[in-house]
Amino acid sequence: VALAQLPLSSSRLFVEALESADALDESDLGVWNSRPPYHTLPTHQENDTERRFTERLVEVMHGKRF
Repeated sequence: VALAQLPLSSSRLFVEALESADALDESDLGVWNSRPPYHTLPTHQENDTERRFTERLVEVMHGKRF
């Protein structure tokens, strides 16, 4: 929720996209191969308990365990 409340970037690409998808100049999209121009959350590192829970949940959802 906190991330959704942050303001959008004021970069030219965002401004053009908000005006019209047809007016969007895609020639600068190579810029997006670098880090995003906005703050990102750190990657979550699973611990062993979370990993095992996820594995078992997948087994249940695929009908391997009931």
